Amino acid sequence: MLAQKKLAFVKVRYQGTVAKVVGFAVEDVVLEEELRFCYVLHLLFQERPEIPQAFPPGVLGFTVNGEAPQCETPVRGGDVIVFMVDEERVN
Repeated sequence: MLAQKKLAFVKVRYQGTVAKVVGFAVEDVVLEEELRFCYVLHLLFQERPEIPQAFPPGVLGFTVNGEAPQCETPVRGGDVIVFMVDEERVN
């Protein structure tokens, strides 16, 4: 019998210009528990391709529960991921 994977219910907030690009400010996302931040970011970019299309590398910023994440930061149920943009670098 295969082990049941634990799910993580995560809130994703889009601030400023990012919210304008996706058309809303907050969404709830269901992921596997303990996925690493870089993989979660990849999944979110696949789901919302307009984000990487709209912003060149180095313009987006991210936090997980108010802290700058490392690539290996685990994402757990109840976490809040925030996408933000350095508005000066967009213009």
